[in-house]
Amino acid sequence: MKHPLLARIGTVCLAGALAAGVLAYGLPDLSLPAPGVALSLAPPITVPAWTQQVDTLDRGETLSGLLSRAGLPGADIVGALEAAAGFDSRRARAGMPVTVRTFAADTTPSELIFQLAIDRLLHVRRSAQGWASEEVRLPWTTDTIVVSGTIQSNLYEAIDRGAGDKLTPAARAELAWTIADIYEYRVDMSRELREGDALRVLFERSVGPGGAVRVGKVLAARF
Repeated sequence: MKHPLLARIGTVCLAGALAAGVLAYGLPDLSLPAPGVALSLAPPITVPAWTQQVDTLDRGETLSGLLSRAGLPGADIVGALEAAAGFDSRRARAGMPVTVRTFAADTTPSELIFQLAIDRLLHVRRSAQGWASEEVRLPWTTDTIVVSGTIQSNLYEAIDRGAGDKLTPAARAELAWTIADIYEYRVDMSRELREGDALRVLFERSVGPGGAVRVGKVLAARF
């Protein structure tokens, strides 16, 4: 049996140690959040509703072969292609991107997206009633810009340097050909251009999906 005096001494020592800890580190924060204040919880884990893969139609490959490779059963391939309004799968161009979407809880694709053109998408979706299609036109935005350049060797080189990041390489070539056509009967672009000649062009530019750029109407041009 423990002696009462020893027990009292142990209690005093423990109380003294606790008091020293409070003085050194302060009281622990045991307060509860104020009413109406939500406790901080870990953010929930979100699972994507879709999984998707993007494939490209190879040269000489059939669209049926691509869809089969993507996991679409034969009967669904027939139904999807029959539902693709205005689209002849036999004339599908090589290199056409095809997006295949599948519900995360499913194993069979439920939506196909055929990129018919840079601004045309054909969505083919599966439902309880079968397959149905919808064509979506992606918007272009049009603005008016000015490109200036100085001839050092030829017209294209001047436009290429003057356009900077306003035009893609293909659009710069398109603008050079357009200017050459405008001045076809007034300036011989291969013989009469001189180093130091200045060029300034005002024209419409259209920017489409994926950063595609088209040169529109030339409003003014001056050498």
